[in-house]
Amino acid sequence: ILFAKVTPDHDVLEFLAQHFCDRFKNDPFLIWDTRREKALVAFQKRWYITALSAETIRNDVAFRPSTEELSYRALWKRYFDTIAIRERTNAKCQKSFMPVRYWGNLPEMKMNPNNL
Repeated sequence: ILFAKVTPDHDVLEFLAQHFCDRFKNDPFLIWDTRREKALVAFQKRWYITALSAETIRNDVAFRPSTEELSYRALWKRYFDTIAIRERTNAKCQKSFMPVRYWGNLPEMKMNPNNL
């Protein structure tokens, strides 16, 4: 199952449903709104919204990342660090493309101890 954690400023899960159902027709997915503690659950163009607390995410074994997922995260982090040219880092530009308030949901920023 594909899983995404989002922290939108507004309650938008219902508006995202049709777009992602069209895009991921045969893949089950869950988009979790951390601010409102609810989730969009979808499979085969059918979807529903349900309550989903942070405690459930923390305690339920089904939400723990697999070793394969952890490997992909590490691979993405390595790629991100490898393509970066330290001398050409432009924090202002980076912040203009992705505001800092959303960095908590980005694996490459979360895992980086030297965030801008």
